[in-house]
Amino acid sequence: MKRRFLSLFLILIISMLGLVSCNVIKDKVYDATGAEYFEFVLREDGNYALTAKSGATLPEKVKFPAEYNGKPVVEIKASAFKNNNEIKEVIIPVGYEIIGVEAFAYCTKLSSLTIGQQGGTTTRKTTIRASAFQGCSALATVTLGECVEVIDSYAFYETMITALNSRGLTKVGYRSFGNCTSLKTFYIPASLENIDESAFEGSNNVSFTVSDSNKVYGVRDGELVRK
Repeated sequence: MKRRFLSLFLILIISMLGLVSCNVIKDKVYDATGAEYFEFVLREDGNYALTAKSGATLPEKVKFPAEYNGKPVVEIKASAFKNNNEIKEVIIPVGYEIIGVEAFAYCTKLSSLTIGQQGGTTTRKTTIRASAFQGCSALATVTLGECVEVIDSYAFYETMITALNSRGLTKVGYRSFGNCTSLKTFYIPASLENIDESAFEGSNNVSFTVSDSNKVYGVRDGELVRK
């Protein structure tokens, strides 16, 4: 009887340890920084671009590397993570020059994006190319550092972004924030002097705040207008 009780007790303890282990793995924050997740391509300028490694399963939170083999990583290749259904949060440090065409398009679980807020300072400026995050239907929180200058056409088309306050933008392209029905506020910094007329087409709930130092745009009767 004692042996049977002891066996049951040990089974219970092992089961509990298994549950704890599963929870730890599930909740672990990953820095997906190495060759186990990415393939690195050496560019002509001596810096690296990256793309998804074939067959690799990415964690829910991905913090992209600033360097590889002692050299800067400056580009995410076109369609690198398109249609990925695992990633929920993406952190891209300062220093990335290009977020490629459709790099994260239709990543339907992606809900949080940060670009250029971590990793120190750099003179490199970032371009978010066409449709980079198009169709990311859960993407609500977007934080862009001052290094982000250009947002190309359809970059955030049909996402759930709620607000954007980016201080370094110079260009916002065609339908880049089109059909973003959850977008409520958008800040126009002094540097932003090129906004396509259809940039916010279908985003009918957005209101604009314009820097007093912006020489091109203003707000009249709640509408964004050129001065």
